[in-house]
Formats: sequence, structure tokens, C-alpha cells
Amino acid sequence: MFSWVKATEQLSDTKLIDAAKTPLLTVWMERFCELDTAKAVLQDVNVVVEYAKAAQAPIAAAAINN
Repeated sequence: MFSWVKATEQLSDTKLIDAAKTPLLTVWMERFCELDTAKAVLQDVNVVVEYAKAAQAPIAAAAINN
């Protein structure tokens, strides 16, 4: 889920996990993502962003056409 949170933050230009509001969660997420095991299974954030953009394109096009 970390990759999707980061991708959503990137796409929406907002912070979902704010260090000022949730410092322990922020630190935990950073430390978790540094683990080799986590790195092996987490999706690349840039790939998730591109997937989300591709998935949104037909929806945006349909909204424009209607």
C-alpha cells in the first residue's frame, strides 16, 4: 500500500501521510521501506503513477465527450 500512497501523493500534489500529524507512522513507513524484504516486494512508485495515469485517461476522455 505504501507505493499507492506515495503515488497518490504525487498525482494529487498533497501529503496523505504528514510527518507533523503522524510522526510515528511516517518514521515507521520510512524504516519499513528501507528493509531489503520490503524493497523486494514493494512496487516502484513511478510505475504505479504511470499505471494510474493510464487508468484515468479513458475516464477523463469519457467525461469530456459527455
